[in-house]
Amino acid sequence: MSGSDDAVGFLANARSYFIYAGWHGYFLIIAMQFYAAYWAFTRWQLWRVNPVPWLWVACVVSMAYWGLAYWFQVEPPGYLLWIAPLGWVYLFFLALVLVRYYPLAPRAVLQERPVWLQTLSQSRWLWGWVALIVMATFAHWLAFSSKEVWVIPFFVLFVLVTMRRLKGRRAPGWVRYINAYSFGIYLAHPMFFAITDTLVGVETLPLVLYALLLIVVASVGSVLLNKAVNTTTWGAMLFGKRLKV
Repeated sequence: MSGSDDAVGFLANARSYFIYAGWHGYFLIIAMQFYAAYWAFTRWQLWRVNPVPWLWVACVVSMAYWGLAYWFQVEPPGYLLWIAPLGWVYLFFLALVLVRYYPLAPRAVLQERPVWLQTLSQSRWLWGWVALIVMATFAHWLAFSSKEVWVIPFFVLFVLVTMRRLKGRRAPGWVRYINAYSFGIYLAHPMFFAITDTLVGVETLPLVLYALLLIVVASVGSVLLNKAVNTTTWGAMLFGKRLKV
């Protein structure tokens, strides 16, 4: 922050981080909410309830949440708007639906997939939605963020199509390698973005080369940092534990 025009104040930054969740680690708060939701799910044995209707209700709730928030221009400090459960609750029920109808092991026997799931997992629906997104983009009707109304049906369709095509297949080695360090990459990549900006500068290279440089520096730097900090227990706790993939 010292390289920017923003004033650097420890107390102000601490308030932004710890009270308003004003940093990219807000995702960790959402992850903790997932753990709490799953605890409630198992505590009261809610797996006996069909999650499909709840998925549709949750999609409507999340879409209404983001739509109304942007319509009325609700802008609380930090990422408080983003960490509220109403914005992501559809993801929890989507996960329950996938676990119900897709086996974790190739030879597992689960319930037969319903007609709606077999239909929506066909790629034509996803490509049709993508075509609408492209047309709306050229018409300047859309804002691009992961917190938009149109993202929710897009993500659901994308996941259903992906699950249909990848079910029972083992992930390639390079995917598993990146996944093992994904938590550390998520936490550390903004720091390496800032280092690249400071040492190289945004306008010193063509846009494509600069984007590639950011990808390489942030990916390699985050993996190396994750390897280093995981040599100690405290380092893993503070900077991101390597996942056992």
